[in-house]
Amino acid sequence: MEDKMKMMKVRGAAGDDHVGEKDFNTKFTCPQVFSNADYFKTVHLGGDDMVRQMEEDAKKAQEDWKAKVVVDSEVFKVNTRQPKGTN
Repeated sequence: MEDKMKMMKVRGAAGDDHVGEKDFNTKFTCPQVFSNADYFKTVHLGGDDMVRQMEEDAKKAQEDWKAKVVVDSEVFKVNTRQPKGTN
């Protein structure tokens, strides 16, 4: 029965297991977040990288479109004028 009581012992409110220790540690060290440039690197593009990627995408889209063109000229001209004297 005593063994069972030892196993069931609940730590007191004052922290019987930590007698002589400070209740609150006021000196601690924080990770150096703002001095570490790699901490804020992201997998998402932004700024100059995003602009460069958008330009590359636009250039690739235009090259893909030109590769699909099968006519001699890319310009499509429509004659909307009526010949003189056909009114």
